[in-house]
Amino acid sequence: MRRAAPLLAALALAACGGGDDETAATAPTPTRNANPAAGPGVTVAIQDNDFQPETITIAKGETVTWRNDGQTDHTVAGKGMTNSPASAAIPPGTTYTWTAEKVGTMRYQCTIHPQMTGEVVVTRPGAA
Repeated sequence: MRRAAPLLAALALAACGGGDDETAATAPTPTRNANPAAGPGVTVAIQDNDFQPETITIAKGETVTWRNDGQTDHTVAGKGMTNSPASAAIPPGTTYTWTAEKVGTMRYQCTIHPQMTGEVVVTRPGAA
């Protein structure tokens, strides 16, 4: 039985993988969009005083997901573009997603904290 113990331990480790290759294979892959079903896009982090990044560029048909990483509610209210985003309050730890349907530039702000502003530049698909 004593001779079988090292062999059993080696077999158990081999069955578990035990190498760095498995760790790399199971690590989550970062994506541009937290909601891939909505299509390609970018995520904007909402902090307690700003949007990061403040200016983004996406193609028509792509999405923007605003993720509230702050401690208070925020909103996203766009202006200057048809179909601008108009969220309700976005509580901490939640998201709001909007899909760009028109090419152009849209400014937006948090209606709760009007000093918080950002900009979305929407290009034609395939444009550089």
